[in-house]
Amino acid sequence: LTGYYGETLADITLPEGFSFVDEETTELDEVGEKTFKVNYTAPNDTEGKYNVITNIEVTITVNKARPEYTVPTTLTATYGDLLSSVAFTQPADGEWSWQEGSALVGDKGERVHLATFTPIDNGYATVEDIEVTVTVAAKTLTNNSAISAIVAQTYTGSAIEPTITVTDNGATLVK
Repeated sequence: LTGYYGETLADITLPEGFSFVDEETTELDEVGEKTFKVNYTAPNDTEGKYNVITNIEVTITVNKARPEYTVPTTLTATYGDLLSSVAFTQPADGEWSWQEGSALVGDKGERVHLATFTPIDNGYATVEDIEVTVTVAAKTLTNNSAISAIVAQTYTGSAIEPTITVTDNGATLVK
């Protein structure tokens, strides 16, 4: 038998004829294996031919439940920022993190990145691959901006795409 953290015995389906000794409102409040007692009454035994078997121990495997969470909104960044610099407002019941914090936020506009929600309560599972939108603003260049010189090219009969590097205050913006 299996159940999920936070459910009650009423959520567990027993085979026909079995019933819990404990109250059905008893909560599955720990992850792992929990032992409960059940009674067995033969189905359709209207004449009482069979004895009721009492206090049979059964084990329920309690799995972590999927937590409820609210996907963060109104996250902003500037072109060239690392995703790790985009801070979440952390909820009281868990913690948000970026799955690829070392990645750049992307071009100007709305960009979707993957995040992870880790609940504080160990009875709930960590949820990964949650799509979170970051609104990326254009970067205002400073007087310390530079565009690298284009290396001399030799025409080969095919299209040539030179490598251009744009930096601002020492940070590479385009390469």
